[in-house]
This record gives sequence, C-alpha cells and structure tokens, in this order.
Amino acid sequence: MEQTNRINIKADGYHLSPDWAVVGTEGSYGVSALAFEFDSAWDGLMRRVTFYPADASDPIEVIVTDGEVAVPAEVLAAAGTAEYV
Repeated sequence: MEQTNRINIKADGYHLSPDWAVVGTEGSYGVSALAFEFDSAWDGLMRRVTFYPADASDPIEVIVTDGEVAVPAEVLAAAGTAEYV
C-alpha cells in the first residue's frame, strides 16, 4: 500500500529531528510511514524503531532496512498518543 503521510526524520547521532510527529488516527493503518535519513554516526549499525502503542500494549520493534518504516497497525489500533524511539 502506498503511504500518503510520509514523515521525514533526520537522525543526527542520537538526536531526531523532528522529535515528534502526527502519524495518523485510530485505525488508519497503511497511511503513515517514517522515512529516516541517518548521518554517518549510524554507518555499520543496525537501525531499529521501537513503537509504544497508546493502549500500553507490548512495544513493537521494526528493523529499518531501506530507511522507511510503515507505522504498524498495532500502534494505530487505539486512540491516544503513541511513542517511538
């Protein structure tokens, strides 16, 4: 499915910019993706995003393989504010 809400995130060392983003609404799976641009500090390192759903269910880890990660359905299953690191 093509993402319609692509959020560009720059990873400069351990600093993310922007450090927050509105990625969708409850039940809107397939709409949002995080697109990462990593600086050279990340060369040779595994890149992973951990999502913490708003309903406090178990975190969801996604390996970043091509710089872009679709926001998982579980993260958008409940209303509220989810987090990612």
